[in-house]
Amino acid sequence: MRHTPAPAPRAPSALLAASALLSPLLWPLLSCAAAPAPLLWDAVPGPYVDALRDWTRAAERFEELEGRLFVSATLLSPTFERARAAELAARLDLTADERRREEQALARRAAEQRLFFVALATQEHVHNDLRPRGGPFAAHLLVGEEALPASWVTEVATQEQVALQRLFPALTSLHRGYWVSFPAAPASAAPRLRVSGLPGAVTLSWELGADGGAPRGALEGGAP
Repeated sequence: MRHTPAPAPRAPSALLAASALLSPLLWPLLSCAAAPAPLLWDAVPGPYVDALRDWTRAAERFEELEGRLFVSATLLSPTFERARAAELAARLDLTADERRREEQALARRAAEQRLFFVALATQEHVHNDLRPRGGPFAAHLLVGEEALPASWVTEVATQEQVALQRLFPALTSLHRGYWVSFPAAPASAAPRLRVSGLPGAVTLSWELGADGGAPRGALEGGAP
């Protein structure tokens, strides 16, 4: 009986190799493929892993089959920050009082501004630069037809970035991490974050529930 030899394995194309390399960047996008339920801006959160999934969005820009821009952004709402405080308390073995103060500080800061944690990666590492003005990329909060520039952008230091990968796993070695703040915007059912520059642009959106992102007075007296 004659057997036809199996064809020798072919070397993967550059596109497939890049796809394999960047596949971790796509996980947040795939997890958000279905339309998520509206989010409660100021509520008691569930486990951190669920809060991270709910409040993180990812997008990418391709041009001629080449990935130009990959962005993952987490909206740091009071709900998310309470979950992050609980996760930090568990990881750092904080006392109940330390956890309460950490939760109050994070939630209050989140209520006073629109704060995002952004992980950005581009095809050319030199373009991994997000700043309020003068850089390859800029971030704007879109409110209706108005584009609000960032109040401030802080790049995460290298050592801090390695530690933050435990809280924000989309922040890989290919990315740079940034804390991006905007003034507290009017209540909006769909806050949108645009990251744009000549190499590419993406817009990420969140749908909020009935509270519409309006801060709750209870925050002034501490977390519930």
